Amino acid sequence: MELGTTGVRYLEAVVLGLLAASLALLFLRRRPAGLVWYSALMMAALVCHLFLEHGRWQLIPAYALTFLIAFRLPRPGGRERRAARRGRRGFGLALRIIVVIIAVPALLLPFAAPIFLVRDGGGPHHVGFTRMYLEGTHGRSRVGVWYPATGAAELLAPFWWADELAAHRLPGWPPILASHLPLVPTPAGLRAPILEETLPLLVLIPGGDRLPGDYLHLVVEAASHGWMVAVVPPAAGDESVYDFVGTLIDALSREETDAALAGRVDANRLALLSAATPPVDLGVPTLKLGGGSLLEADLPSSRFALFFADAEIPASALTIRYLMARPSRLVAGSSDVPPGRLDSALRHLVATLLADGSPSAPVFSARPPDQEALLAGVEGASIRRLPDPQR
Repeated sequence: MELGTTGVRYLEAVVLGLLAASLALLFLRRRPAGLVWYSALMMAALVCHLFLEHGRWQLIPAYALTFLIAFRLPRPGGRERRAARRGRRGFGLALRIIVVIIAVPALLLPFAAPIFLVRDGGGPHHVGFTRMYLEGTHGRSRVGVWYPATGAAELLAPFWWADELAAHRLPGWPPILASHLPLVPTPAGLRAPILEETLPLLVLIPGGDRLPGDYLHLVVEAASHGWMVAVVPPAAGDESVYDFVGTLIDALSREETDAALAGRVDANRLALLSAATPPVDLGVPTLKLGGGSLLEADLPSSRFALFFADAEIPASALTIRYLMARPSRLVAGSSDVPPGRLDSALRHLVATLLADGSPSAPVFSARPPDQEALLAGVEGASIRRLPDPQR
């Protein structure tokens, strides 16, 4: 069930709805007979939700209230009658009001830190995902690979994997507050059938403080336009990026690494998407994120950067961490531009520069990209030409 950029799972919505209705039943002077069946329904919905959808920490207060009210609801009047005999007729009403005061935050918490939704890419292709393992100079590395697919898959890749949950945490937050991220679905289908043609390769080099899923919106966008995208894992940081990229290209050409991906990459169509500091220079077209600008492009035809007028954009604001918690600035970092505008602008720029990955795409072409096309989806931005570096 979709509510804007957040999601509410079906049984989760049933549990919250039944809990809200039970609060109203508490205020009835004469409760109807058969409430034991309503309590049984509440408990059955709770058990099914926990078993089929798996619980999340944002619902722990709602779980506790559901359990307590389910046992209290079928037994109306006992404690209240005893209180009335002692001259405390308002005790029952006060108790109900306290329960409601506790219940309101419990019902709102799942929406304050929701199961969010990652948008589909804007390209013509479905997106597939797989994990492959590379043997480098410093051991074995696990690499996430996104690619254009010919159709959808039954299972979707999660925003965070369980092993990533054990190794990472949201900055400044206890580890439990990230425990729901493996429940967040992404648009990438697990092992979806790959497009039957050779593909350009985009290598994402995250920054040193990266979290899983930080640049997933850009990865999905590129893959939906026909690119294979591989993300350099933290374990590869001990060896040079140049060696890692070489190992990656070699692995994608060998069937024993992954038969589904073997022979799919055109090594002559290679580009980098980098959020690393200092910037990585491999002598190939590079799109750099962060550094105060929205995006910096080092292309065969030109070098330029896109800026918002009088706006400061930290690297963390260019990620999609703002979807993990509300308010967004607690996680995404302070930016003078709203996260939604940054998200849309980056998606547009990546889609425009990468295009379909053909040799005529702006990222590979010897002709400078059309400025009007670049700025069409980025309201309030401007382009600055950068001097050619000494190579």
